[in-house]
Amino acid sequence: MLESILIAGWLFLCYFLGTLPIGDWVSRYKGVDIRSFGTMNPGATNIYRALGPIYGIVIFLLDFTKGLLTTLTPVFLFDHYIYISSLAMFSLMAGHILRGPWGKTGGTGMATTMGACLGILPFGASIALLPSFLVLFLTKNTIYTGIFAFLLTIIAGWLVQGNLIQVLSVLVAAGAVLLKYRIQYNDISDEK
Repeated sequence: MLESILIAGWLFLCYFLGTLPIGDWVSRYKGVDIRSFGTMNPGATNIYRALGPIYGIVIFLLDFTKGLLTTLTPVFLFDHYIYISSLAMFSLMAGHILRGPWGKTGGTGMATTMGACLGILPFGASIALLPSFLVLFLTKNTIYTGIFAFLLTIIAGWLVQGNLIQVLSVLVAAGAVLLKYRIQYNDISDEK
């Protein structure tokens, strides 16, 4: 009974963490309405373009860390941490991607989900890290890099860790990020 209450509390906390609009807060602090600039996304890439590299990297690291802590913490708290980590990631993503208590949706959830995937498939994500940076360096395109990172994490995670729940969780999360990306950027192009 106590563990069920702790799990429910953890999932609610993960959802709440997902709702925190860090990109909006930082850009507002700097006097920029990030939702009227560039892609109108409060994520790391648009922050990078609007406010500069330092702010973009900081936003990426904060969102990434938010995701990592969400899925890594259950390893130390719960017996069935694989399932709880997956549920925590989906709860975090729901808070990040859907309209939250702050009245706005988050960005595409790329950095947040990457962090969460590192907690769920640590070996697969570690293997994908260096090649993904190479793709980013060569293409300068964050969506290509994200797709590559997710695919390589899933493949390497399956080959190294072999846990179907973990691999499917990352696959579903990556699909949700790509769907959000597609919907968000279709909406932007329809407005123009």
